[in-house]
Amino acid sequence: MTLVVVEQNVPFALKLARTVGVLTSGRVAAVEHPERLRDRRVLTDIYFGRGTQPPAPASYAEAEWASERYLGFTEHSTPSCFVCGPAREWGDGLAIYPGPIPGRRLVAAPWAPDPILFDRRGTVRAEFVWAALDCPTGFALLEAFGRHKVTLSQLTVSVIQPLPVGERFVVMGWPFAAEGRTLLGASAIFSEGGEMHALGSAVLVCAD
Repeated sequence: MTLVVVEQNVPFALKLARTVGVLTSGRVAAVEHPERLRDRRVLTDIYFGRGTQPPAPASYAEAEWASERYLGFTEHSTPSCFVCGPAREWGDGLAIYPGPIPGRRLVAAPWAPDPILFDRRGTVRAEFVWAALDCPTGFALLEAFGRHKVTLSQLTVSVIQPLPVGERFVVMGWPFAAEGRTLLGASAIFSEGGEMHALGSAVLVCAD
């Protein structure tokens, strides 16, 4: 018997299946026993959209310029958002305002994390890294596919290296595709020198 399961609950799938196949863009990427399959780099590359290289990072100056043109300053469904809400007092939230860069299909924002966000090791706590990667994807999709009200369905994050205290970063988001009411995109955090610190992949759903 062959059972086809579309499932993000990986432990459930591993218990159920003797062989797992991975499809991407209409092709079979891998078919193997689950124990061998789950450690393959191809799966993380597909999941995080790394079949092609992420866009080259914007400079900090470009991100500052783009941030001044942030769509959320004039249109925002949740102006009190902890990450990108313009209605929050300065210092109360992450204040990441991703705006478009002309000629590039992405949004970017500068980010100098507040010391309150750091752990005892002097690096940004994981929950705030995840938060920072959320909204830029949404605004990249809004810029690319129109002014829809969107809701985050799934966010997956890979922290490649810690974000140390005292550093400035560029947060970027870019679109992958629109499939009906489902929007796919990604985001990343780069150092001021262009080194990637974190990468995110998101699924959003149009709510209007």
